[in-house]
Amino acid sequence: MQTAIIAILVLGFLVFVHEFGHFAAAKLSGMRVEEFSIGMGPTIYSVQKKETKYNLGALPIGGYVRVTGEYAQEFDDGVLDVDDERRYQNRPIWQRFIFVSAGSLMNFLTAIVLFSAIFWYIGIPTPLGDNTVSAVVEGGAAQQAGIIAGDKIIAINGETTSTWEDITHRIEESQGQTLYAMIERNGEQLTFQVTPVYNETERRLLLGIQQDMVMKQGDLLQSVRYGVKETYEITLLLIDAVGNLITGQVAVTDDEEGLMGPVGIFQTIDTTAKAGAIYVVNLMALLSVNLGLLNILPIPALDGSKLVFLAIEGLRGKPVDPSKENFVHFIGFALLMLLMIVVTYKDILRLFS
Repeated sequence: MQTAIIAILVLGFLVFVHEFGHFAAAKLSGMRVEEFSIGMGPTIYSVQKKETKYNLGALPIGGYVRVTGEYAQEFDDGVLDVDDERRYQNRPIWQRFIFVSAGSLMNFLTAIVLFSAIFWYIGIPTPLGDNTVSAVVEGGAAQQAGIIAGDKIIAINGETTSTWEDITHRIEESQGQTLYAMIERNGEQLTFQVTPVYNETERRLLLGIQQDMVMKQGDLLQSVRYGVKETYEITLLLIDAVGNLITGQVAVTDDEEGLMGPVGIFQTIDTTAKAGAIYVVNLMALLSVNLGLLNILPIPALDGSKLVFLAIEGLRGKPVDPSKENFVHFIGFALLMLLMIVVTYKDILRLFS
């Protein structure tokens, strides 16, 4: 029961953050918001506040913000005149673009805040000691060159390296060219030729050397910087994962790298909650990046698809027929529901396997 409550709160919070982004953007741009809904399925609570109806659905797996004029005419309640400036289609295209993308932007911002809070709480990863190599990656460039654990890197290409950041900077500057690393070993100075290798996972050049790290309390600015960096790196990893799914390198139903439905997410939250609150916050940040990226992809029925239609409108100077656009979104929504059923079925089978 406790796990279910935590899962509902986590998913509900992330959905709220996303929809609040749309809501705030609509209000700031002068659009009339008809509905603000958190959750799907049967409505368990609803209240009307001025022009906006606020709904709470039974299932915290989605939500929506509906502004007047956003959909085709058959969905319009006619409360505003056709030429009223508060209607969605009468707002400048840049305001509509911000409105559509604001949900994902809020998710990315939330991830940054949560990751920053984690670094503020547990500390900033800081090298322990000097430039002594604590370990070398098996088969990595450093090992092949002859560098071993315990070596102290004192210069690269004749330039002194006084910090580990200096070493990282020299590697990045190399652009993959061979480096001359001067190391200190048992009181002797030796020079090795080593060529950095680009790592696809980390998206940077590496020598295959490691240094012992310790978590030290940093200031707020450092925590935020690491929060932004973590969000950026997680986003890149997810983009790679999406690319693998699209190209068929990974199956949607793959247990390790495939998609996960509500059942799988609940199970993950259950496992994470047992590890401690800090792990739940970290999972929330990861899910927030997932939600933000997923919605910004050009998939029919999602925000990314709406952005594509806005881009087409900007290029051709007039909007796509609303009924045609909504038909595309309807088909996309039906396919997404079918995909969710398949993924949920897979999650249930895995749960009882």
